Amino acid sequence: MYIFIGLILYHCLLLALTANICPNTTLCTCTFDILDCSGHRLGGIPAFRPSDKYIATLRLYNAELTQITNSSFAGINVSDILLNNNRIRLFLHGAFDGAEDVINALNLSHNALTTIPTAIGTLRKIQSLDISLNPINQIAFDSSGDEVLKRIGDTLHEFSFGHNTLYEWPHALRHLVTLKTLNVLGGSFKTLPPAAFHGFEGTLLNLRIENTKLIAIPVALSRLIYLERLNFDHNHFIGDAGILVPSFSSTILRYLNDLTLKDDSLTVFPNILKYLGGVQKLSLEGNKLDVIGDNSIKVIAAINVRDLSLRNCNLSRVPGAISSMRNLSILDLSKNNIHSFERNDFTNMSLIKNLTVSNNPLNYISPDAFNELHNLIHLNLQDTDLTEIPTAIENSPDLRDVILPKDQIICTCDLSWLKKYRDTHKTDAGCPKLSIQGTCETIISSIERYLHSFIPMCPNYNVTTESSNDCYHGSIFDETHE
Repeated sequence: MYIFIGLILYHCLLLALTANICPNTTLCTCTFDILDCSGHRLGGIPAFRPSDKYIATLRLYNAELTQITNSSFAGINVSDILLNNNRIRLFLHGAFDGAEDVINALNLSHNALTTIPTAIGTLRKIQSLDISLNPINQIAFDSSGDEVLKRIGDTLHEFSFGHNTLYEWPHALRHLVTLKTLNVLGGSFKTLPPAAFHGFEGTLLNLRIENTKLIAIPVALSRLIYLERLNFDHNHFIGDAGILVPSFSSTILRYLNDLTLKDDSLTVFPNILKYLGGVQKLSLEGNKLDVIGDNSIKVIAAINVRDLSLRNCNLSRVPGAISSMRNLSILDLSKNNIHSFERNDFTNMSLIKNLTVSNNPLNYISPDAFNELHNLIHLNLQDTDLTEIPTAIENSPDLRDVILPKDQIICTCDLSWLKKYRDTHKTDAGCPKLSIQGTCETIISSIERYLHSFIPMCPNYNVTTESSNDCYHGSIFDETHE
């Protein structure tokens, strides 16, 4: 009781302290360490009450701001400022006067800036900066922006930029000597210079390049000694010919473990994958692979991927070639054109624990389809054309949850097999190991509820080891049907 009262008093104290710095306007709310002034027509930065109280985040996005005047943040101890999704064109040099030593992160994405504000150069402790999707071209980047990035280069760890007005790679990036994460979120450049990442080749861990007009994966990548994650997505001019082997030297990119090549106009498994033995997570989502043929088997057999996404790849069947991926534990085949699972579709995939096949016209699963999926734990069949619960799940003894379509499953006494299966595969608490999500088409009920309440009344149902009522707590589907 005393602990509960103490927590209430503590929260009240925090609210009182935060309220002391709230501006005199009903357009802002103050909760603990967050000041939220977003989503309103502010006209300008509100006048904050000076305070030493630490504020983690100041939200000023979607506030229709057009300019940031001098000393806009003076007197408040704020770490992260979110000014994204406004119409800011003017940013005075003294905008951060009085806050130079407290601001750690600044988000200015989705504005109307044409230059990098010189005021940013006064931030002595800034670690994260996002100026993406502002019409800042290469000339502006390398003129006024050069001095700004030089001033903050020793502290900046994360930088985001990019816009379709950028036709050349900015040279000012060379000043970012401690950079760990770089996000390039747009650009009209077709190539990158070999020294594109000079200055942070030995510090960069995460790189995202998307929505550009690059015609090939840059050779400059091979200089990123410690790169761990590469997201190279939505670069539609790449194609199969743009995946260059020299860009992925196995002797250099030996730390790369997370690779995405989403929506890059690929039609085959890239050959470069066989040089990337360290990659554990791979996504080829959004590429029209159609069929992964036998030519891909040698490539696939050489990689150690554990997490593979072939989401939205126009596949009409489970690619037989991926059976060569002996370490695969997570497989996403959602949003394809797969109609059936046949007996041998998952051969040699015994380590798979998570299988997602949602959003497919799937209407048949062979009773033997999961014969080798002994370690399967999660199965997602949501938004498919299935009308029956596949008996194949009986071959996966570790299965914990199955997600089925809503309002499609035929629920009759024929489901007695599933009730018996669940009652003989229980947890230590005596409850069924297997959880079923989905709703019936033939009766207003969730499948869980139907198994628990209706199957025992079936004439041919023989009670074996009935589960306790404590095991059934209803489901969200029950609420929608009552």
